[in-house]
Amino acid sequence: MQIKTLSSSATFILKFVMPFIFVVAFIYSVFEIRTPASHDMGWLHLIASGGALLYVRGYFGLKRVRCDANNLFISNYFQEISVPINSIKSVCDNMGYIFSYAVIVDFKEATVFGNKIKFRPKISLAMIIEFPMNAYWFSALFQQQFEHPIIGELQELAGLRG
Repeated sequence: MQIKTLSSSATFILKFVMPFIFVVAFIYSVFEIRTPASHDMGWLHLIASGGALLYVRGYFGLKRVRCDANNLFISNYFQEISVPINSIKSVCDNMGYIFSYAVIVDFKEATVFGNKIKFRPKISLAMIIEFPMNAYWFSALFQQQFEHPIIGELQELAGLRG
């Protein structure tokens, strides 16, 4: 089996570029609020602060994940490690966080990146049509659970599904 990329190509942008933009906006808003003529700039400070907190909470811990038949290759863009597929304890998603949807892989033993990793899976146009973008709210309303297909694929590779 060839190495397959599981994480979104937007991972780098979500992990590094967007937080940088929010930090710059936050710094700008702090200096703008200090000037007497900018009494109406509080909204920018609020948006930058909220955005920075959401991004740190949701995206900064994202990993780039690839796999073959036997291993997961996990990278934080500075270091890449190889973890055997059979060391996966569980695979789930964090549907509770709508804006930071991610797949969470829990390992039996700690890796360099800890016991759990989080990655943003690839999303195709077909998935957007098939699964509503707000699947969390949809599933809450209609009592149905949606999961990204990569969750089932990883569970099968790790022997977690019967």
